[in-house]
Amino acid sequence: MPLSAKERQQRWRDKKKSTHNALAEYKCAEHERYLRRKQTGSRKLVKDMSEQEHHIQKRRWRSWKDDSIRRRRENQQELLALDSSVLSNASESIQVDEVNSTTQLTVKVRGRKKVRKDRAKAYRTIQKLEEEIKKKNCYRDIANGCIEVAKMLVKILPGHRQNSS
Repeated sequence: MPLSAKERQQRWRDKKKSTHNALAEYKCAEHERYLRRKQTGSRKLVKDMSEQEHHIQKRRWRSWKDDSIRRRRENQQELLALDSSVLSNASESIQVDEVNSTTQLTVKVRGRKKVRKDRAKAYRTIQKLEEEIKKKNCYRDIANGCIEVAKMLVKILPGHRQNSS
Protein backbone atom coordinates (compact mmCIF):
# COMPACT_ATOMS: atom_id res chain seq x y z
CA MET A 1 0.00 0.00 0.00
CA PRO A 2 1.47 3.39 -0.94
CA LEU A 3 2.37 5.85 1.77
CA SER A 4 0.16 8.81 2.49
CA ALA A 5 1.54 12.32 2.08
CA LYS A 6 1.86 12.68 5.84
CA GLU A 7 3.85 9.46 6.13
CA ARG A 8 6.13 10.44 3.24
CA GLN A 9 6.79 13.83 4.83
CA GLN A 10 7.54 12.24 8.20
CA ARG A 11 9.90 9.73 6.60
CA TRP A 12 11.68 12.56 4.75
CA ARG A 13 12.03 14.62 7.96
CA ASP A 14 13.35 11.64 9.90
CA LYS A 15 15.86 10.94 7.14
CA LYS A 16 17.09 14.55 7.24
CA LYS A 17 17.42 14.52 11.03
CA SER A 18 19.08 11.10 11.15
CA THR A 19 22.63 12.34 10.55
CA HIS A 20 24.38 15.54 11.46
CA ASN A 21 25.70 16.04 7.91
CA ALA A 22 22.27 15.66 6.32
CA LEU A 23 20.76 18.16 8.76
CA ALA A 24 23.58 20.67 8.20
CA GLU A 25 23.22 20.25 4.44
CA TYR A 26 19.47 20.86 4.67
CA LYS A 27 19.92 23.96 6.81
CA CYS A 28 22.53 25.33 4.41
CA ALA A 29 20.23 24.73 1.42
CA GLU A 30 17.32 26.42 3.23
CA HIS A 31 19.50 29.42 4.08
CA GLU A 32 20.57 29.74 0.44
CA ARG A 33 16.92 29.49 -0.62
CA TYR A 34 16.03 32.25 1.84
CA LEU A 35 18.81 34.49 0.47
CA ARG A 36 17.68 33.88 -3.12
CA ARG A 37 14.09 34.72 -2.22
CA LYS A 38 15.26 37.84 -0.41
CA GLN A 39 17.25 38.99 -3.45
CA THR A 40 14.44 38.36 -5.92
CA GLY A 41 11.97 40.18 -3.69
CA SER A 42 9.58 37.29 -3.25
CA ARG A 43 10.49 37.33 0.45
CA LYS A 44 9.82 40.77 1.79
CA LEU A 45 11.68 41.99 4.85
CA VAL A 46 9.86 43.73 7.68
CA LYS A 47 11.93 46.88 7.20
CA ASP A 48 10.74 47.03 3.57
CA MET A 49 7.04 46.61 4.42
CA SER A 50 4.56 49.42 4.69
CA GLU A 51 2.73 49.85 7.99
CA GLN A 52 -0.36 48.15 6.62
CA GLU A 53 1.60 45.17 5.25
CA HIS A 54 3.43 44.86 8.55
CA HIS A 55 0.15 44.92 10.46
CA ILE A 56 -1.28 42.19 8.22
CA GLN A 57 1.87 40.10 8.62
CA LYS A 58 1.79 40.48 12.41
CA ARG A 59 -1.81 39.25 12.34
CA ARG A 60 -0.71 36.17 10.39
CA TRP A 61 2.14 35.52 12.84
CA ARG A 62 -0.24 35.80 15.78
CA SER A 63 -2.68 33.42 14.12
CA TRP A 64 0.09 30.91 13.40
CA LYS A 65 1.33 31.14 17.00
CA ASP A 66 -2.20 30.69 18.38
CA ASP A 67 -2.68 27.62 16.19
CA SER A 68 0.68 26.25 17.31
CA ILE A 69 -0.22 26.70 20.99
CA ARG A 70 -3.64 25.13 20.44
CA ARG A 71 -2.13 22.09 18.67
CA ARG A 72 0.51 21.67 21.39
CA ARG A 73 -2.18 21.74 24.11
CA GLU A 74 -4.28 19.23 22.20
CA ASN A 75 -1.28 16.94 21.84
CA GLN A 76 -0.53 17.23 25.54
CA GLN A 77 -4.15 16.39 26.37
CA GLU A 78 -3.98 13.35 24.09
CA LEU A 79 -0.76 12.23 25.76
CA LEU A 80 -2.31 12.67 29.20
CA ALA A 81 -5.33 10.64 28.19
CA LEU A 82 -3.12 7.99 26.61
CA ASP A 83 -0.84 7.83 29.66
CA SER A 84 -3.71 7.55 32.11
CA SER A 85 -5.34 4.78 30.07
CA VAL A 86 -2.02 2.93 29.74
CA LEU A 87 -1.34 3.21 33.46
CA SER A 88 -4.88 2.24 34.49
CA ASN A 89 -4.95 -0.79 32.17
CA ALA A 90 -1.48 -1.94 33.17
CA SER A 91 -1.05 -5.00 35.31
CA GLU A 92 0.66 -5.09 38.69
CA SER A 93 3.85 -6.53 37.21
CA ILE A 94 4.98 -3.30 35.48
CA GLN A 95 8.54 -2.47 36.38
CA VAL A 96 9.42 0.94 37.76
CA ASP A 97 11.45 1.90 34.67
CA GLU A 98 8.49 1.32 32.38
CA VAL A 99 6.22 3.48 34.56
CA ASN A 100 8.78 6.29 34.61
CA SER A 101 9.21 6.21 30.84
CA THR A 102 5.47 6.65 30.27
CA THR A 103 4.98 9.30 32.93
CA GLN A 104 7.79 11.43 31.52
CA LEU A 105 5.53 12.24 28.60
CA THR A 106 3.14 14.07 30.91
CA VAL A 107 5.70 16.47 32.40
CA LYS A 108 4.61 20.04 31.78
CA VAL A 109 6.76 22.34 29.71
CA ARG A 110 8.80 24.42 32.12
CA GLY A 111 8.11 28.12 32.31
CA ARG A 112 10.39 30.68 30.70
CA LYS A 113 11.20 32.26 34.06
CA LYS A 114 12.47 28.95 35.43
CA VAL A 115 14.48 28.24 32.30
CA ARG A 116 16.09 31.68 32.35
CA LYS A 117 16.91 31.29 36.04
CA ASP A 118 18.56 27.93 35.42
CA ARG A 119 20.52 29.29 32.48
CA ALA A 120 21.73 32.25 34.51
CA LYS A 121 22.87 29.91 37.28
CA ALA A 122 24.68 27.69 34.79
CA TYR A 123 26.34 30.75 33.22
CA ARG A 124 27.55 31.94 36.64
CA THR A 125 28.92 28.49 37.43
CA ILE A 126 30.75 28.35 34.12
CA GLN A 127 32.25 31.79 34.72
CA LYS A 128 33.50 30.76 38.18
CA LEU A 129 35.05 27.59 36.80
CA GLU A 130 36.74 29.51 33.98
CA GLU A 131 38.21 31.95 36.52
CA GLU A 132 39.56 29.05 38.58
CA ILE A 133 41.14 27.54 35.48
CA LYS A 134 42.74 30.88 34.61
CA LYS A 135 44.16 31.15 38.14
CA LYS A 136 45.59 27.63 37.95
CA ASN A 137 47.10 28.39 34.55
CA CYS A 138 48.51 31.64 35.93
CA TYR A 139 50.17 29.80 38.85
CA ARG A 140 51.52 27.21 36.45
CA ASP A 141 52.88 29.93 34.18
CA ILE A 142 54.51 31.65 37.14
CA ALA A 143 56.09 28.37 38.25
CA ASN A 144 57.30 27.70 34.71
CA GLY A 145 58.64 31.24 34.57
CA CYS A 146 60.55 30.73 37.83
CA ILE A 147 62.06 27.52 36.49
CA GLU A 148 63.10 29.29 33.28
CA VAL A 149 64.62 32.17 35.26
CA ALA A 150 66.53 29.70 37.42
CA LYS A 151 67.87 27.94 34.31
CA MET A 152 68.95 31.29 32.87
CA LEU A 153 70.73 32.17 36.12
CA VAL A 154 72.55 28.84 36.04
CA LYS A 155 73.73 29.60 32.51
CA ILE A 156 74.78 33.17 33.39
CA LEU A 157 76.30 32.40 36.76
CA PRO A 158 77.54 28.83 36.59
CA GLY A 159 79.56 29.02 39.82
CA HIS A 160 76.85 30.84 41.81
CA ARG A 161 74.88 27.73 42.58
CA GLN A 162 77.89 25.76 43.74
CA ASN A 163 79.05 28.54 46.06
CA SER A 164 75.64 28.95 47.73
CA SER A 165 75.36 25.31 48.79
